[in-house]
Amino acid sequence: MRVALITTDSDFLNGDDVETDMVREYLNANSQHLHADALIWHTSPDLSAYDALIFRSPWDYPIRQAEFSRWLSSIPANLRIFNPIQLVNWSADKLYLKELAAFGIRFSETSFCDTLEGCRRAFGCFAEPYVIIKPNISAGSRDTGLFRANDPEALTLCEQIIASSKTVLIQKPIDSVQDGAERGLIYLNGRFSHAISKGAILRPGGGYVGGVYTENIQPATATDNEIQLGDAVMRAVQQVAARNMWGADAEVPLYARIDVATSRDGEALLLEAEFFEPQLFLRFVDQGFERFMGAIEEKLVR
Repeated sequence: MRVALITTDSDFLNGDDVETDMVREYLNANSQHLHADALIWHTSPDLSAYDALIFRSPWDYPIRQAEFSRWLSSIPANLRIFNPIQLVNWSADKLYLKELAAFGIRFSETSFCDTLEGCRRAFGCFAEPYVIIKPNISAGSRDTGLFRANDPEALTLCEQIIASSKTVLIQKPIDSVQDGAERGLIYLNGRFSHAISKGAILRPGGGYVGGVYTENIQPATATDNEIQLGDAVMRAVQQVAARNMWGADAEVPLYARIDVATSRDGEALLLEAEFFEPQLFLRFVDQGFERFMGAIEEKLVR
């Protein structure tokens, strides 16, 4: 079976995606059932010869949304897509946090603002000196910042996000994230596989720690509470997919990364639930690529 691994051009990726080619090479060298190619989505690749499409690193989609949507609509209807487009669309928009809250999923205090005046009011509601500002649709922490609530640059970023027709999320920072306590929990076919830790990315006052976006990734052991939260998110998403009749591949996604953090008072909180194009950090765990190959074969072959 032929599998298309969807990415974007190397000029945009700038070396940040190191695993797509590793996945392609591993599948081609080790699977008796799969042949994989890495395809750049915006070159309009011919997908007619493929049995399945797997999103890996089309990370320029937030700045090419209309073009990307048109490309998605052109994908042949008979092609298995991982993860399914309905789930991709849902998880690409962080407004899903509202829906997950209905299932009892806990996340940091968040205000959702569509106007500049709403942002100003939200700033006054946070007791913490700092707030995180981000758009509802983004990737790689673009247009995201950590500011004092009274910093004029915070309102400037809000204005920029609203001008791009997006919703502003204003969040209470989770204190431990700046100490490197963020965990990425990777799930394959609905089952917890492994975890990584991330160092702090956002610099107080705006911008990134060290001046450029850098993920300091290390293998990690998730706590029982963090895994329980990740499992609860997966169950909630299964119910969302079933209720919306998105199909079995959305109810049990091929891959997911559930980003969590445990606050200093011991509560595990959701940061993001990524079902579209998350890095899976397979290289940070023993047999990571073998696990991913097994998950793909479980979907397509068994």
